[in-house]
Amino acid sequence: MKEICIGKLKIGSGIPKICVPITGRTREEIKAQAAEIKNTKADFVEWRADLYDRVFEMDAVKGVLEMLKKILPNNKPLLFTFRTKGEGGDKEAAPAAYKALADFAVNSGVIQLLDVEIDFDGSLEGGVSETVASIIQRAHNRKVTVITSFHDFHGTPQVQVLMKKFYKMKIGGGDILKIAVMPRTRQDVLTLLEATVT
Repeated sequence: MKEICIGKLKIGSGIPKICVPITGRTREEIKAQAAEIKNTKADFVEWRADLYDRVFEMDAVKGVLEMLKKILPNNKPLLFTFRTKGEGGDKEAAPAAYKALADFAVNSGVIQLLDVEIDFDGSLEGGVSETVASIIQRAHNRKVTVITSFHDFHGTPQVQVLMKKFYKMKIGGGDILKIAVMPRTRQDVLTLLEATVT
């Protein structure tokens, strides 16, 4: 397994790491949650930007990112996530808006990790869309770690489908590959474990 180093944080070795999400809808709620997380033993922090009421206003996003930089200690890297409605998130985003948000977060110099939905903006056979490829390339250019993700909250796809998702994430440039599914049976749990081990 490849070890990912983000400052002093090492993902892929040692004990499992703990990530705590910030889910506030307003700047005040986000500030309060960040202050609460600040003194915990969380290894890193995720800002679920799709839950923020003003997420499509870049000045507001800039203000929140700057605030989080001041509140969170340097040893707690920040993950920026805009989860789309189709994968369990709060809002939809047109490709241009999704890309603009990701690029803005990457260029802010505040985040150390970026979540990118591998199937966003359609899917090429065995590859990723131009939108996803561009976002991942820009993130890597700024030394931001990319988590490529896929979510299915209705069930658990077959092993072959999950393997194709993992493969697409890998060739697409993901540093950390993330799949979240909804097991309905014990076999579904084994299916996810089999794909992960493979």
